[in-house]
Amino acid sequence: EDFGESRPGAGFSTTYERSIQIAKDYPVEKKLVPGLNATAYLSVPELADVRAQMSLLNYNEMLVQAIYASDDAEVQNIVESFRAQLKSAGIDQFKEHLNTIYSENPEAINFYTE
Repeated sequence: EDFGESRPGAGFSTTYERSIQIAKDYPVEKKLVPGLNATAYLSVPELADVRAQMSLLNYNEMLVQAIYASDDAEVQNIVESFRAQLKSAGIDQFKEHLNTIYSENPEAINFYTE
């Protein structure tokens, strides 16, 4: 069906063979990182209203607005406005919840993603 090729067109170039060689020479190593991403803790019942309010915030939209702002003062206003929205959504309550979990078990939260 594919003329004996592992994928269509594989026999027509050396790119496929080179990609196999690179995959063998530089294998992807995965490691287990303990803990959950910090945002996973927004699903707890006591933070239901915080989660609902934060779901209305659009971080990517704020970044686009800041990138295309006309000057530094406008960028600062956009960022400060978003920061105020986070505060009113309950970011401080969320931080307090994370600090409580972290103080009980430092490996429960993974603040870094790969």
